[in-house]
Amino acid sequence: MNAQPVHTRFGFDVVTDEGDALRLRGRYYYEKEVTEIIVAEVRPGETAVDVGAMIGYHTLSLARAVGPGGRVWAFEPLPSHFKVMKSNLELNSAWNCGAVLAAASARTGSTTLHLSGRNAADNAIFRTGEPRVQIEVKAWRLDEFFGEHCADVSFMKVDTQGAESMVLSGAGRILENRGLRMVVEYYPKGLAQAGSSGPELMRTIREAGFEAFEVNRQGKEPRPATEASLAARYSVAKANHCNLFCRRPRP
Repeated sequence: MNAQPVHTRFGFDVVTDEGDALRLRGRYYYEKEVTEIIVAEVRPGETAVDVGAMIGYHTLSLARAVGPGGRVWAFEPLPSHFKVMKSNLELNSAWNCGAVLAAASARTGSTTLHLSGRNAADNAIFRTGEPRVQIEVKAWRLDEFFGEHCADVSFMKVDTQGAESMVLSGAGRILENRGLRMVVEYYPKGLAQAGSSGPELMRTIREAGFEAFEVNRQGKEPRPATEASLAARYSVAKANHCNLFCRRPRP
């Protein structure tokens, strides 16, 4: 953990992990376009979920957006990242956040977290085909975690390096919420390693009643995304990715 916080462009302070995996020092932001969606979409009093929270960067954006009358639940399975996240929540007095030392997945129980030796932001709850240090961690099916409060969830950010289909399969009741909006990572290589695929993830999103928009990192408005449009730009071979903003069709 780096003790000196980074003051981000969005007004909150972040203590980074040891290697600064999000490259906040010198840049002062991470995934600007995702933060802008959070600011535009999330309202005071809402309940938001951050799956794959890491050190809590987006958790803090969500905490500011929902305000003291709202609630944010942040899921991070790696103990070292979880420790930094807790420090960041305390540093920013984000008392409306609940930090959960666990992964979100298709089933509740324990799972294996495979740690990347190259990129601290690239840990996975599935085998990646390369030798990795493994640790056992808690996993929650989101529908089970929230139980009778599933209907309260109105925004989710899901960034799990390829386990997104697993996360959404464990959140069927939450996906029924009419006001739900989501930011979901689309990473074909990781999805394939996890036993899923880009088209499968898109089908899950579409069949749950959402339209998806590819979030552009060049400052342009999100554009409509389909299986075909995404397959033309992102693939297992290219090992590239984007974020999808998902919402119900609007009149």
